[in-house]
Amino acid sequence: MNRLEIYTDGACDNFHSRVGGWAWVMVRNGQHGSKSRRVVDTTSNRMEMEAIIQALESYQKQSVLTVEEIVIYSDSEYSINILSGKWRIRANTKNQDLIRRFQAIQSQIDAAVSFEKVKAHSGHPWNDLADSLANGAMIDSYYNKRGFQ
Repeated sequence: MNRLEIYTDGACDNFHSRVGGWAWVMVRNGQHGSKSRRVVDTTSNRMEMEAIIQALESYQKQSVLTVEEIVIYSDSEYSINILSGKWRIRANTKNQDLIRRFQAIQSQIDAAVSFEKVKAHSGHPWNDLADSLANGAMIDSYYNKRGFQ
């Protein structure tokens, strides 16, 4: 089966600066690409979900690669359960803006999208790369905001 693997992660300093970072790593046939960004005034759960959404948006925008299946690997049980529909979304569910964005993107993608839970910091190279990129985006932002170079 023609398959794309996407490893995602989010990071956030929830207690002090509320600065976060998200990252994704796409892997197909041994080749990989990645992207990460920082976000201010956010939460860990938002960064985990944003990484997934950004990865799917990047896949959707490109026109070269077509796959039958997209498997998203995440260490966020919250993101997996909310976005896969395992948890019921109620009126008071947080992050509904991100849930709606995910649903809109997923409905436009022809590939089947599934989720796999991966243990954080488990030594898996692609997951660890996503973690490193997300934390790097957050940390760069944290120190640059305070005038460090």
